[in-house]
Amino acid sequence: MKPGSPDYMRELLSLAADGRVALDGKAAAYLVWGAAKTQLRSSEPELQRVVPLVFEHIDTMRANDMSSLIWGMGLLGIKPSSEQRGQLRNGLLPLLAQDSEGAMRMKDLTATAVGVSRLGLPTDIVASLVEAFEHRITSGAPVSLGEATRLVKVLPYLPGLTPSSPLPLAVFDCLLTNAHSPGAKLHSLADMAFAAGKMGCCFNGADVERLLSCAADKLGQNRGPQVHALLHGLGLMGLRASEQGPVTNEFVSECVDSQLTTQQQPQHMARLVSAVGALRAALPEDRLQRMLEELSANGLASLPEWQEEGQQQQEEAQEQHQQQEEEEATQQQQ
Repeated sequence: MKPGSPDYMRELLSLAADGRVALDGKAAAYLVWGAAKTQLRSSEPELQRVVPLVFEHIDTMRANDMSSLIWGMGLLGIKPSSEQRGQLRNGLLPLLAQDSEGAMRMKDLTATAVGVSRLGLPTDIVASLVEAFEHRITSGAPVSLGEATRLVKVLPYLPGLTPSSPLPLAVFDCLLTNAHSPGAKLHSLADMAFAAGKMGCCFNGADVERLLSCAADKLGQNRGPQVHALLHGLGLMGLRASEQGPVTNEFVSECVDSQLTTQQQPQHMARLVSAVGALRAALPEDRLQRMLEELSANGLASLPEWQEEGQQQQEEAQEQHQQQEEEEATQQQQ
């Protein structure tokens, strides 16, 4: 049995549940983290038996242990009971304190944010987490590319953040600064566009051009959802396609070509059609014909749903974008 395999984790969970493995805070957190890493399901009988035992050791968990536990619970979809929520709160809040001994590092905060965004924990926990991030950022702690790649996925789901909050500004700056590096991936750029759109952020022209330039260079990384997610995010930012740009019809056409040459599930094409329509892109007739052929071959049932949802989101984003432009114009006049 290979260490780190799903069967290995099931055996380890079974031993722990039967009391044949000594547990402390670190070992208990590892059980949940390891189950998530090996992609077990929350319904696994061994895991359900172990979770109550894990919470018996929560008082001895350090920063890395707590972040591993919350990350694992979030990915597994383990919803804590009311009592367990209280235990998580009491264990986590001291580790988020800005100057406490053993406080969480950026890596720990990032893993915690991923878990918290999926668990629906109380607002005071989320507020303390955001405060901890922003204290470390304003104190000079850098956000690495790996951390930014993970954080950008959860920014829209952390209540209390605004477009001017230090955390999204630091994450977006890191991703844009490193956008041309090999470590920057197309999915991260798509996640950034989506997060910016959902949060009502307005990038300046230079940042939009950098985002689009880097995305164009990385279209070969598309595996299905990345391109339509990118175009959807650009639409949420209030952008529209044109001949002059910054989002040009040519760029949208290149994205469509990337999608058409990628083996995909039917819903990806339906979402792409919705995103292209929301951007009001003028595509060559042959591209439109191929997109319709793909939809026809795979079934059109999912298209109306995505069109309706996408249109509503785009209208909301456009209205928000216009309001921000008016506010900026007023501030400049003053």
